[in-house]
Amino acid sequence: MGERGPAPTPTNILHMRGSRIQGRRGVEPVPPSETPPCPDWLDGEARAEWPRLVEALAGMGLLASTDGAAMVGYCEAWGEYADAVATCKKRGKYGRPTPDARVYQYPWVHVKNAARAELLKYAAQFGMTPSARARIQLQEPEAED
Repeated sequence: MGERGPAPTPTNILHMRGSRIQGRRGVEPVPPSETPPCPDWLDGEARAEWPRLVEALAGMGLLASTDGAAMVGYCEAWGEYADAVATCKKRGKYGRPTPDARVYQYPWVHVKNAARAELLKYAAQFGMTPSARARIQLQEPEAED
């Protein structure tokens, strides 16, 4: 069974927000801020998404060497989404009506919707949605006397 309540906000994000809670926390592990390597087995759109994602996250200071698995998940979801969108454009979203006038949805529409939902979950974890970024407020550095 999972843990109760919302996931705790990382201390570095609390620091960016200027939160008072940051001082009450214990010491958290700090992973190296290196970029994780792209796995050789990623292909297609997923592989093309990797460098864009690394550049964006490293530029925001939100990337660590331990984030590779989550980045793989995001990139794979992106690849599935891109493939499903291309298939929907090529073949359409709905099949021919059945004899009793029912219209059914092709399976790749479900794949597209599931991949989009998964993308949004990963994107929120990395601060790549407007609402996730709105929760992070950078504090201006204090001027030294």
